[in-house]
Amino acid sequence: MASNSDQAASSSRKSGKARPTAGNFQRKTDNPHEEDGHITEIEISSSSESDDDVDDLAKAINNLQLRRTGKDYTLYEIKNPKAGAPSVTDKWPVAHSASLDGSPVKSLLKREKERHGRAMAYVAFRASEPGVYGKWEDCKQRTSGQSGSVYEGYMTLAAAEAAYAFAVEKHLTAVTGQSIRARPIRATTYHPPSKHRISSGSPIQAGSTRISWYSVYVGVKPGVYASYAEAAPNVIGIEGACYESWESKEDAVDAYMERVGAGKIGTVILRV
Repeated sequence: MASNSDQAASSSRKSGKARPTAGNFQRKTDNPHEEDGHITEIEISSSSESDDDVDDLAKAINNLQLRRTGKDYTLYEIKNPKAGAPSVTDKWPVAHSASLDGSPVKSLLKREKERHGRAMAYVAFRASEPGVYGKWEDCKQRTSGQSGSVYEGYMTLAAAEAAYAFAVEKHLTAVTGQSIRARPIRATTYHPPSKHRISSGSPIQAGSTRISWYSVYVGVKPGVYASYAEAAPNVIGIEGACYESWESKEDAVDAYMERVGAGKIGTVILRV
């Protein structure tokens, strides 16, 4: 539960046929324990399917060779894909690219996230007033309605204070507003990185109620990060930024290295 949002599942029925669950990444909840911290800068559009569409989609899902057999994956449906492109994928970068090209994208199958304990304290890393808060209501007041807000729940006050101190030391905190200011981009290069940034963990992750690893595929400093608070400076306000959250470091590294092998890691160079 690192920050704003993830997927809300919903389903409908017509003529007795079950429709796949669909989600909108911009959902907000009052209960932070239902958040997993993955926010996206691409709006997921909704659409209605005919019965034939549902049948075709079910076949596509059944035929798709999933790279994950565990719970930590999501499927995405791409409407009107380009010739030769998939209509269903489990790879967010593929869906992200299609969305940038104008194809409506929906999430299918709600991603399951494990909670490691009850939050006894909260850290607002990027908020109207960054800091450590003992009550969710106080943290919510500083993060709700704030674009690009980042917060985390911790099982102890000591863990929250250690995480915030580390974030301050590493310049990971920021005062936010109601809108994200776009950061001017000079160029995005897709040369293979000379060095891969792979985090081994951090105090921000320690004691958190939700453990998530982040693969940054296109951003200021691509790599694998141990928390959204550490990944956020590389993607927030960056047009075309692409990243993904995972429960395990292994999955995050595998997904990142897959994009490295495909030559799809983009380093964003900002205008000074």
